[in-house]
Amino acid sequence: MCYGPDPGDPRLLKNVSQWLTSFYQPAEAITEDRICITGGASQNMACLLQVFSDPGFTRNVWIVAPAYMLSFRIFEDAGFQKKLRAVPEDDEGIDIEYLRQEIKKSEDQAKANDDVYDFLQWPSSLTSPSMSLEKAVMPRIVDIDRYLDGGAERKGADGFGNAVSNGSFSKICGPGLRTGWCEGTTKLAYGVSQTGSSRSGGAPSQLTACFVAETLETGELQRFVYYTLQPTYCKRYRKMIEIINKDLIPLGVRLPQTDRNVVGGYFIWLTLPDSVDGAALAQRAKDEENVVVAQGDIFEVPGDTAHPGTSFRNDIRLCFAWEDEDMLAEGISRLGAVISKMQDESYEHVSKPVATEAKDYW
Repeated sequence: MCYGPDPGDPRLLKNVSQWLTSFYQPAEAITEDRICITGGASQNMACLLQVFSDPGFTRNVWIVAPAYMLSFRIFEDAGFQKKLRAVPEDDEGIDIEYLRQEIKKSEDQAKANDDVYDFLQWPSSLTSPSMSLEKAVMPRIVDIDRYLDGGAERKGADGFGNAVSNGSFSKICGPGLRTGWCEGTTKLAYGVSQTGSSRSGGAPSQLTACFVAETLETGELQRFVYYTLQPTYCKRYRKMIEIINKDLIPLGVRLPQTDRNVVGGYFIWLTLPDSVDGAALAQRAKDEENVVVAQGDIFEVPGDTAHPGTSFRNDIRLCFAWEDEDMLAEGISRLGAVISKMQDESYEHVSKPVATEAKDYW
């Protein structure tokens, strides 16, 4: 119940470092001094920007699109209005060539980019026939930052590194916990722990961090993820994909990357038929069928939608993590009914002759 130490609860630091080492199996064990306990990924993003960025020097913030819509305000509050730039994806993940060209245009020659290119070029799913799962098992970006070309401790480096892993327990324990962690180099973790707002009140989420530490130490959290969350999400994902293929694909809806060997997350991204607008569909699905979906344009990076791969007015996002399988199936069927209705209306509008006044060209 007292103020916590700057880096966070020592027991949670120890348990998180052991958990990450066990799960990711990096070349060297992740040590406690590379971890800082946070008030969740969102709050810590603001802390990272407070400590390590300056809108007077940082030219742009590059964000892979589609992006988490509530992150934009965090960057804008840190002074990066009109500096957010979108990076599209291609069949193998991030469009590296586009990113390279746009950085050249903005004259932002940050050396950090060279350190992460090799990682970023690996696809988020195996879409190329020449790829194999074994080849795609690459280290995390925070590990590459540590080891590649001598890492952050190489001669002439300042030791802070160029990458940070910003994690949260919100999606695996509960969003109300507001507890997370960040991992980077020792200097970077220390820098985050010295954020003024955190030092003033002690380690963020100190009491909750003690509860989370207990669940990791007993193994209860790991068992919950492995035996409850993963099987449940797997069943719901497969059910939603099954109904999408049955009810939506025949309507012209496109489901990208259906052949991936590894899946995860909580959402499925859909591209609609050309005649169906995502925002209009979301509103009508809610009003007519009591189905809530997210329209694609809210995931656009503000002010940077000129590239076709960064504009999502013709897309929607579905969540499979919350509802049971029968409700997911019912929701997809109802969504299909709205799409079909909108297509019929669009066809009638296009094919219906428009009465025009005869013009005397003579």
